[in-house]
Order: sequence, then C-alpha cells, then structure tokens
Amino acid sequence: MFLNSKLSAAKNFMLLCVGTIIYGFSLGFIISPNSLAPGGIAGISVMLKSFVPLGVGTFTILLNIPLLILGRIYLGRAFLFSTLFAIALSGVTADLFAKLEPLTRQPILAALSGGALMGLGCGLVFRGRGTTGGTDVVARLIKLKKPHLRTGQIFLSIDGLVCISSGIVFKSFDAMLYSFLTLIVFSRVLDKVLYGGEGAKMVIVMSEKSGEILPVLLNKAGVGCTVLKGRSGYRGNDMDILLCAMKKQHLTEVRDIVLSYDDKAFMLVGNTNEIFGEGFKTEPDNF
Repeated sequence: MFLNSKLSAAKNFMLLCVGTIIYGFSLGFIISPNSLAPGGIAGISVMLKSFVPLGVGTFTILLNIPLLILGRIYLGRAFLFSTLFAIALSGVTADLFAKLEPLTRQPILAALSGGALMGLGCGLVFRGRGTTGGTDVVARLIKLKKPHLRTGQIFLSIDGLVCISSGIVFKSFDAMLYSFLTLIVFSRVLDKVLYGGEGAKMVIVMSEKSGEILPVLLNKAGVGCTVLKGRSGYRGNDMDILLCAMKKQHLTEVRDIVLSYDDKAFMLVGNTNEIFGEGFKTEPDNF
C-alpha cells in the first residue's frame, strides 16, 4: 500500500511537470507572440503585455496571487503547493520561450497548435492533481458545486469574455476570432485528455429472446451486460431487458448478434461520457 502510494505520487508529479512545461511552451512560444488571448489569466496576461513591458509568464504569476489565496481557503494545502509549483514553472517556461523566434506567425496555425498544446498541458496538469492557476482555480471551485459539468465547457463559458475583450484591446475583429478558435481547440483537447476518446456506448436491448442473446454477448462479443426486469407497454408481457456497456468498436458486432437472434428486437444506443469498472476506467478523473 505504501509503495503504491509513493508510485502514485511520483506519477502525479511527473504529469504535473510535463503538463506545466507544455503549457508554458504553448503560451510563450505560440500564443503570446501571435497576440492570441484564449481566456483566463493567460489571455489577460497577453493583453497586459502590450501595455506594460513585462513577460507574459511574469504576469500570470502576479495575477494568480489573489486566486491562490481563494483556492487555499476552499481547496486545501495540497492544492496550494501543486498550483504554486505549476504557476512558477509555467511562468518561467513561458518567459524563456518568449525570448526565441515564435514557432509560427500564421494566426490560424498558431490558434490550432497553441490551443491544442495548451489543452494537452492543462489536461496533464489536472491529471497530476494540480492546476495552472487562473481559470483553472475558478473551474475547480465551480466543479465543487456542479460536479456534473464538463471541465472544457466551464472554460469555454467563462473565458469567452476575455476573447471578446482581446478584440477591443488589439482593435482587431480577427484577433478576437482567432482567440475564440484557440479557446475552442483548447477546451476540446482538454476534455479529450481528461475524459478520454474511447467513445463508449450504452446499448439497451429489449427482446423476447434476450435469454438466448445474453450468453452470446457475454461469451462471444465479450460485452458486459446487466439483466433488468421489465414489461412491454405495448403487449403487457414481462421480459428481460439487457443493459450493455461497450467500447464503440464492439457496437456493430453486438447489433449483428442481436438481430441474428431477433430481427424485431428493440435497441436503444447512446453515448456515455465515462464508464468505470473492469475493462474501462478504474478510477475517476482527478479534476
């Protein structure tokens, strides 16, 4: 148990370091040189940099101080340490890379690559049980009250105002649109890193031949099923209803199996954000 705890802590610290460096790299090497303000403290720092001769990383450190105090009150001491570390490392990384020639000067390429890398870095930091400060802290506080909300959606909602402000500050409608594009890419990549891209499916099978279908799904398709007792509203007869969770690549095989036994079977297919248990995730996301 002690060894597992140590390994878990080492893994989290590694994720925190790698994610923070990627985040700082994207901010200083791509986002800031192209005057993109994709929301949050990072976006505000990019705008302030055009008025005050300080590095974008330095601004992120200074602007995060009030949020760190708030986060310490509601999120605890462990949060404070990991976030302080992430803010400092990302700020230094951003300022170092800002001294180099930027990766690209093409706004569209900067928005796509910068948003993707920032989302990747942020997601790794979250999986390492840390944050990069700014909107991350606000998002964590919101998740305490509204845990059902997806992290990327929270970022997209509260950062939109910063993107609009960038168009006013830089006096450019294009700058605002590119900032929004960066934010959208960032939020999508962040959700992929946090919630996975396996495209899990949930299938509900209603058939009078569910007893014959069940062992085939379990043994041939390797799909987990739960048997629910139900009654047909149309016919009024009792029946076993199969509730099946699977990865999307198994859906076609499951459908063919069900229809081969009962071509009149009624199937409901839906997407699921997360599935926990054997064959799927073994622990919830950290954010």
